[in-house]
Amino acid sequence: MSEDLCRWLAGIGLEQHAETFAANDIDLDLLPDLSDEDLKELGLSLGHRRRLLRAISETLSEQSQPTPFAGAAAGSDAVRVAERRQLAKGSALDIP
Repeated sequence: MSEDLCRWLAGIGLEQHAETFAANDIDLDLLPDLSDEDLKELGLSLGHRRRLLRAISETLSEQSQPTPFAGAAAGSDAVRVAERRQLAKGSALDIP
């Protein structure tokens, strides 16, 4: 099992299920496919199933939302760098 899944489970307070997930070949990429019935079959209590399903849902919604202005910030940095660049005398880019 990946360390990422162990850290993720620890982050939601369910690290005790890491061994169960590993024994059943469940990794981060399979989490969205798990149903309540799957988790019940793995032996998770009702509360832990609900906590896990909520965390999966929240993680998926966070990943699907674009970071606001991420592209604009990167682009504006490039523009600022370009604005500060000095052009050599006689360059084809010099504007009279």
